Amino acid sequence: MQFYRGLSGIDSAVFTSLAISLFKAQYGQGQWGGALVIVALLTGFAGKIGIEMTMGSTIFADNIAGGYVLVPLAHALEGCVGLACTLAGSTRRNRD
Repeated sequence: MQFYRGLSGIDSAVFTSLAISLFKAQYGQGQWGGALVIVALLTGFAGKIGIEMTMGSTIFADNIAGGYVLVPLAHALEGCVGLACTLAGSTRRNRD
C-alpha cells in the first residue's frame, strides 16, 4: 500500500471505543435493549469487515480507483486498537 490516509481507520477505532464504552454503561445499568442495539452495531461492523476481506474490496468506496489494497485489514486492526484502548482505560480507572 503506497498511501494510507487513515481517516477511516481512525473512525473504526473511535466507533469501536465508543460502542464498547456505551455497551459497558448500558449493561452496567441493566438496560438490555440499549446493550443489544450496541452488540448489533458491533456485529454489523465486524460483518462488514468480514465481507470486505472475503470479497477483496470495500463496500462503501471504490478501492480500485483509489488505489487502496488492505483497507479492510486496517479497519479490523484499528477496531482492535479502539477496543484495547477502551479496555485499558477502564482498567486504569478502576485501580485509581
